[in-house]
Amino acid sequence: MGFSSFVLALISLLPGTMSNDVEAWKVLGASTLYLSFDPERRRTVRHIICALVVALFMLGYLVGEAADPGDVIINEVMQNPDAVNDADGEWFELYNVSDLNIDIDGWVIADDGGQRHTIDNGSPLVVPTGGYLVLGNNDDMNTNGGYECDYVYSGWGYLGNGDDEIILEQDGVEMARLNYDGGPVWPDPTGHSMAWTGPPGDYQDGSDWVEETVVQYGDGDYGTPGGPNSAATGVEQSTWGQIKADYR
Repeated sequence: MGFSSFVLALISLLPGTMSNDVEAWKVLGASTLYLSFDPERRRTVRHIICALVVALFMLGYLVGEAADPGDVIINEVMQNPDAVNDADGEWFELYNVSDLNIDIDGWVIADDGGQRHTIDNGSPLVVPTGGYLVLGNNDDMNTNGGYECDYVYSGWGYLGNGDDEIILEQDGVEMARLNYDGGPVWPDPTGHSMAWTGPPGDYQDGSDWVEETVVQYGDGDYGTPGGPNSAATGVEQSTWGQIKADYR
């Protein structure tokens, strides 16, 4: 029996959801055992199953789902802070364009120069559907410029102030990539993040990125770590879906 059939059978056993619960127990392969219970014990079993179904849904939310390339994109980059040193205040932000919560624990952050860092959070590191996650080199808000860092990468070096790449991989598959050039096409800011303007532009096209000049955070640098970019043109889920399809 598939997982979906199993869950549907469990749901059908919730109190008030099924007129003939014996049929559901047949699906689960336990009708004989269930029929041996008295009515009170049957009610108790159904309430236990109710708690189990809730736990299964919560587990799916907390742990996250398997991702496809393009489900998570790189949405904003602070490669050259001004309020603090690069070694303390660099970060980049991810955005989940899919309709699933995605766990990136175990993914690899890389560049074309051979730097690699395997994300090891010790527990699921979930980018919620339609939500953001900030990765940086320092999670101390007293020294990192005043932003909230969701995950600290180490041993990966620094983001280039000129040209560089940010690559996300899962099991050897490239899930997202950013190649910025330090000025010819991409922004080249100091103390301002580079921010994607959103659809209908392509997040991998530097001409669709701008310097963040509206919102300041923490110690005075400009950026929106963990939230929508101020220059974003507006995000429609259908548009995100087209962007994801184009990326693939």
